[in-house]
Amino acid sequence: MSDHNDTIKHSLDLAFAAVVGGAWLQVLPTVTTIAGLVWYLLRIWESETVKQLTGRPMSNRDWIDTMQFRSLRKRQEDAERKN
Repeated sequence: MSDHNDTIKHSLDLAFAAVVGGAWLQVLPTVTTIAGLVWYLLRIWESETVKQLTGRPMSNRDWIDTMQFRSLRKRQEDAERKN
């Protein structure tokens, strides 16, 4: 299910990139530019990095990914210390 959601998000990112590009080339109206910019600002605001910087809680998926990464990094550091 998560892969499906990521596919949708990436597809929307590409679509809104085309909207912003079209507006920049003055092919599309200003309203579409604003919609594309709002989309990108929301995506940035909801990113894991910005959530950590602003002290907002991460989603469960982001939190699990972060904990798994920290656990893996700790195991690698422990293995290096043993060698």
